[in-house]
Amino acid sequence: YVSVVSELQGVGVGVGGAEVGAAVPIADVLLALDADGDAAYTALAAHMRRIASAQVRSVGSWAGNLMLTRTHPSFPSDMATILAAAGATVVAVPLAVGAHTGVQKKQRLSIPALLASSDPLLLLSLSIPRLPPSALFCSFKTAQRAVFAHAIVNLGACFTFSSPQHHSSSPSLPAPAPAPAPAP
Repeated sequence: YVSVVSELQGVGVGVGGAEVGAAVPIADVLLALDADGDAAYTALAAHMRRIASAQVRSVGSWAGNLMLTRTHPSFPSDMATILAAAGATVVAVPLAVGAHTGVQKKQRLSIPALLASSDPLLLLSLSIPRLPPSALFCSFKTAQRAVFAHAIVNLGACFTFSSPQHHSSSPSLPAPAPAPAPAP
């Protein structure tokens, strides 16, 4: 019943970026990003449309996708790849195992740090920063079908250019887990 917890709901897109609750379905995230009109957000939304199917995107949350990837590292998550490339972070609370240890502090983690952590965590929200005008975000997916297919090749890239000659000063190319070979 996480859908009734108000702290896990809501999508807000503002000057500083997008803030999304952990129970928000992927379909709602992509609609909010698309409505903003920012080029990087539009590219993220376009890639999100290729994740699973419309039915899955309308009920499956971005947080569920990331936690599935965390639990099963061989799962080729488009969501983890594109969010990492965009510099997104999550807010999580460590879950106490065993005896009650009191109030746990919230942690802000990058997507690679979340996926690398083995600590039990509860995801609360996602922050997708607004990229500067000098940045270029793009993503690509090659699969056997347009939707509802694991990626054969999946790439998210963000380049920030520091001069008019377009020299990239800080490329971000997260390396996703390789996709399993398709069955013959």
